[in-house]
Amino acid sequence: MEVKNNEMAIFETHAHLDFFYDEENQDVLKRLMDDCEKSGISRLVIPPISFESNLRIAHMVNEYNKNNEEVKLYQAVGLHPREAINVMYNKNKMEQLQKMCASEQVVAVKTGLDFCKTKLQQHQRQNQITWFKENVKMASCLNKPLILHIREAWNEFKVVWEEVTEELGRENLPTTVIHCFNSRDYEETIELEKGGISYFGIGGKIFTDPILRETVRHLEIENIVLETDSPYLNPEQYVTPKYIDDFMAEISSKLKNPNTPLSLVIIAEEIARIKEMEVEEVIKFTSKNAEKLFKV
Repeated sequence: MEVKNNEMAIFETHAHLDFFYDEENQDVLKRLMDDCEKSGISRLVIPPISFESNLRIAHMVNEYNKNNEEVKLYQAVGLHPREAINVMYNKNKMEQLQKMCASEQVVAVKTGLDFCKTKLQQHQRQNQITWFKENVKMASCLNKPLILHIREAWNEFKVVWEEVTEELGRENLPTTVIHCFNSRDYEETIELEKGGISYFGIGGKIFTDPILRETVRHLEIENIVLETDSPYLNPEQYVTPKYIDDFMAEISSKLKNPNTPLSLVIIAEEIARIKEMEVEEVIKFTSKNAEKLFKV
C-alpha cells in the first residue's frame, strides 16, 4: 500500500533506527527512509536504550534531517529501564538529559519499569524506580510528553505512578503513551486511561495477542498510536528487506529477521480489520493522535 496524500501519512511513534545507522556509511538508513517514504511513513520517533545512545541518536537525527525533507526524524531522550538497573541516578546525568531536551528535535522523554529478569536485586529495581520518577518529573517540568515502557511490572507501576501523580498533581502529569501495549484487557486499559494515560502504542503484538486484539476492538481510535519497536517484534507476516538482513549480518547482530518501520503498513491494516474501519481512517486518526501527543 502506498499513501500519497500527506494528510494520510503514517506516523511511527517508536523505532530504534540507530540499530541501522553507521556514521561512516549512512546508505542503509537512507535506503530504509526512502522505502518509508514510498510506503507513506513520513515521521518517526527514535527512543534511546542506553544512556550513551542519547548522544548517538541526537547526532543521527541531526545529520539526517539536515539533508532530507520528505521524511522527518525526531528523538526521545531518557533511559530504557533494562539499562537503568545498573545505572545509579545522579544529578550530572539528569542535567545532561535536560540539556538534550532543549533541542527542537527532541519530542519526548522515555522511561519505564521492566522487571522481567527473574533475578533482579532490590537495588536494581530501586534504580529503575528512581530513574522513572525523576524522568517523569523532568518531562513535567519541561512540558515534554512521556513514553512509558512497562513490562512485567504493572503492579509496581501503578504504585509508583500514584506516588508521582500525588507529588506532581494530576493536572501536571505529562501527556503519556504506553509503548508496546499488550496483554491488558479493556477494563484495565480504561483504568489506566482514568489514571492519566492518554495513548497506547500498538505494534506487532496485535497479530499474536488475543487479549490485545479484543482491547483494541473496544478502545477508541483516538487513544491509539502506531509503532513497531523495530528492530524488535517482527510480525510473522512481515518480510525484512534483504539489505537490512545483510547490514545486520555485517555488524554481527544476533537479531534475525529484524523488524523495520515498514511493517507499520500491515499493522495499520490489521487494526482496521479488528475495528472494522477503513485503513485510511486508522492512519488518519493515529497520525493525528501522534501529532497531538508529540506536539508536532
